[in-house]
Amino acid sequence: MTNDARAAGLTTTHQTTAGDPSTGLPATEHLDVRDDGRVVATAAVRTPEPGTVNAQFHVESGRPVPGAESQLVDSVLELPQVHDCDRLTAAVPRGDGELLGRLRERYADVDVRAAGATTLVEASSGPIDLLA
Repeated sequence: MTNDARAAGLTTTHQTTAGDPSTGLPATEHLDVRDDGRVVATAAVRTPEPGTVNAQFHVESGRPVPGAESQLVDSVLELPQVHDCDRLTAAVPRGDGELLGRLRERYADVDVRAAGATTLVEASSGPIDLLA
């Protein structure tokens, strides 16, 4: 969590939804960043196969909350399955500089391409530990 996020009073909640073995649908980790109880940014994280993680990021419309998106990225990257993965694919709202910038700060190898209203991000080599 960034110092800006702590100062803003942001909190992160985490919930797991079980997967469905009969369809092969993996479990989903849901993370929300809240500002005074109001959800301002969310992520859904799945591990479709060992070593690969898919994340979908969403930011609520309205007044941006400084630090919320960076806090969401950091919270996602702290999940054990993400921290230990070889490859992350992420869907980020197109034009969201804070989310994309934080992913670029945390990964050494990032590829980005536009897909309609979404930016697709592929990162490899695991996230960089900011405390190291």
